[in-house]
Amino acid sequence: MKCWKIRFGEYYGRAVLQRTVESLRVWEFEHAPFCQIPAHTHERAHLIGVLSGSMVDADGGSEIELLAGDVALYPRGTTHSTSMGAEGSRSVVFEFEADDLPRILPAYFPQLGKSLVLRGRMTEAVARTAHGARGEIEAAVREMLAEPPGNVTAEPAWLGVVKAELDRTGALEPDVDALAALAGRHPAHLMRAFRQHVGVTVGEYARARLVARAGEELRRGEKPLSDIALAYGFADQSHFSRTFKRFMNMTPDAYRKAHANTTNA
Repeated sequence: MKCWKIRFGEYYGRAVLQRTVESLRVWEFEHAPFCQIPAHTHERAHLIGVLSGSMVDADGGSEIELLAGDVALYPRGTTHSTSMGAEGSRSVVFEFEADDLPRILPAYFPQLGKSLVLRGRMTEAVARTAHGARGEIEAAVREMLAEPPGNVTAEPAWLGVVKAELDRTGALEPDVDALAALAGRHPAHLMRAFRQHVGVTVGEYARARLVARAGEELRRGEKPLSDIALAYGFADQSHFSRTFKRFMNMTPDAYRKAHANTTNA
């Protein structure tokens, strides 16, 4: 099956709304019953909220049915195809620059190497914010994704202590024993509970936070990638690039150039 690369201004279905609000891009679509969108790749991370009807999204061999109210968040570079249900669908799509995500969705950023689906978060009230200012749109996105994935119970206070320590130390390979001692928990319990509540391992969380901070460094200037890699604890530039791409779906160099293009546009 041919894979289409969807750029800004390219889409399937009828675009009821199409806007650019600074670096955010927003659409509202109507798709006919049984409309088929072939396999395609998005150049930006994007969030789809289904307002009415249904769709089945195929991503890497697995299929997910999205019903009215459901929200799906996809990282940059995700390849997927979509089939509309018997009633067609109406949906709102928000597209983000990669550097927006750590700021707008910090709880979700560690998981952005894969697609995320949440149920019942999109409403007509949220959809109306697509017509508003950037701040209103960002607030609506945060509202839709208010709970971190897997957070079926309230996050314990000690886990917040662990997160704060990970953010403070910025270690690429966290010392789980030291974190467990700080939290007053057994290491095995800490690792199990952390993944249950946060949705990723302690190590994945730590690496995602480092990537987010390194992204800020990349946006600030022309510091060599090798220097940034060493400053954030990576073995070398290659290690840094692989880890960065895992979360951003683009290399540090491409990220820097994309940000420069956005800044100078």
